[in-house]
Amino acid sequence: MRASGSEPHPASEPTEGAAFVRLEGALTPLPAWRAAQWLATRAPSVRRRLIGGALSLLSAGRSLHPTFGAGRDALRTSFLALEGLSRDRLEILGEDYAREHLLPAVTPEARRLLDEARARSRRPVLIAETPSVIAAPLAAALGIDEVIANELAFEGDRCTGELGGELIGPELDPRHLARHAERLGVALAASAAYGATGADRLLLGAVGWPCALHPDAELARLARDLDWPIVGPMRAPLAALGGLGEAWR
Repeated sequence: MRASGSEPHPASEPTEGAAFVRLEGALTPLPAWRAAQWLATRAPSVRRRLIGGALSLLSAGRSLHPTFGAGRDALRTSFLALEGLSRDRLEILGEDYAREHLLPAVTPEARRLLDEARARSRRPVLIAETPSVIAAPLAAALGIDEVIANELAFEGDRCTGELGGELIGPELDPRHLARHAERLGVALAASAAYGATGADRLLLGAVGWPCALHPDAELARLARDLDWPIVGPMRAPLAALGGLGEAWR
C-alpha cells in the first residue's frame, strides 16, 4: 500500500479534471442532520424548534443504526422541521452556520488537498448532502465555485420541508457524477475524489485519482485492498454524531 499522505502524480498525468470532495466526513466531521437541527432550532415558534430537535435526533439514529433505516430516508427526515421558514431567513441562517460552524471545522488535510488540486489545475467541486443554502456559502469561503448539493423545496417564499430535484445522498450515483462531469467539461479519468465513508466507494471508484480522507473503518479497509491513498486520522465509530472534539482518532 502506498504511504498515507498526498496522492502520487506521475509526470504524464492529465490535468483536465476536477477534484470532487465530500463535505460530510471528508471536508468536515459534521453530518448533514446537524445542519438541519441547527436551522430548525432557530425557527420562530417554540413548537417548531422542539419538532426540529426530535426529528434531527431520529435522523441521527437512522444514520447510525441499520434497523432504523438509513441513507436517503434519514436525509429526507432531517429537513421536515424547516417547513414554513422563509427563503430569506434560511439563506441568512445558512450563511451563519457555514461561517460559524462548518468553516472552522474544515480539516487541515482537506485544505491542503484542495490547494494541491488547484496547483494541478483540477477544479474543486463540493459535494454535499447539506442543502445549498449552507453548502454554497461554505464553498464561496473556501474559493470553490462549483457545488453539487441538495436543494430545499419552496412554495412561493416558504420552505416545504422537503428536498427538491436530484437527491444527493450518502451514495452518489455514478451516472449523476458523469453528468456533472460533462456539464463541467472535465474527464473523470483525470479527476480526483475525496470521500470518508463506505458509501463513498462509488464516488471514489468513478475517478482516476481516488483518496480516502478521514475514512471510516469500512472505507479504510477498501482503500487498503484497492491501494488507494489514505489521508488524515481515521474517522471514529461515532463521528456521525458530529462531536468535533471526538470525531477523529
